Amino acid sequence: MKNILLTTALSTFFFSCENNYEKLKGHWHLFEINEYSFIDTKKYYTIDFKENQSATFEENGFFNLSLTGEVNVKNKTVLIGGECNVLDFKYEWKNDSLFLSQIHHDKIFFAEKCGAGCCDKQMDFFNEFELIVDLPVITDTSSAFSIDPYHSLIEGKITIGIPRRGCFRLPRLFLDERAAHVEDIDIWHKIKSKALPNNSTDNIFFTVFSNKKTDLNLLFEIINELKLLEVKTIYLALKNEDIKKEFKVWRKKIDLNDPDLKTIIENHYEEF
Repeated sequence: MKNILLTTALSTFFFSCENNYEKLKGHWHLFEINEYSFIDTKKYYTIDFKENQSATFEENGFFNLSLTGEVNVKNKTVLIGGECNVLDFKYEWKNDSLFLSQIHHDKIFFAEKCGAGCCDKQMDFFNEFELIVDLPVITDTSSAFSIDPYHSLIEGKITIGIPRRGCFRLPRLFLDERAAHVEDIDIWHKIKSKALPNNSTDNIFFTVFSNKKTDLNLLFEIINELKLLEVKTIYLALKNEDIKKEFKVWRKKIDLNDPDLKTIIENHYEEF
């Protein structure tokens, strides 16, 4: 009789755990709750709860910082790790709302579930970034690629977008993850070259992530600065048309010495 009761209790427990995990499974957006208990909706992170009780943080993000860890339904923990274990969470349900709190730090996040086709995949890609970016749509993929074949190269991300915060809604320049000005490109270029043998810059993969509606003067200033540094080619980041179903970043190679360079750029971008 005791064995029957124990078996029944265990079955109920495991069924309950599986049932609770069913609520977690899927794609979620994490919004930080600030010290004033307000939810910061300007910026979010993504977390995907998988079939095998694992969770992936920022699965397809701009900075390629994707990390995967395990979910323990019994302890209500999501252990992904990361630097200083910032991605180790305890989770709890309050009615039908999900909250994740850092185990080793003090941040709390409100989680919002996003079903199939509910969110803009491009927004998910740039969600952790300080700029809002809407890439131009690619019209001809024959001269572009969607997966970087140059795995040994260092990518230099040149981004022009609209700041998520603040009153000034004008295009801003970022070099990798830092706000910058055109005159900063020289030192940024030198820093990146030091990571390569013989300080060679031939293997730096410069990619321009810019809004379709952008500051063309700023973009041409950047291009001219790169030409002064003897950069021969850059890549324009372009997107596929239907970003609800899938988001791909296509990289189109541009020769900076092409006599039709100005026309090529103006064919992809509009003045802000």
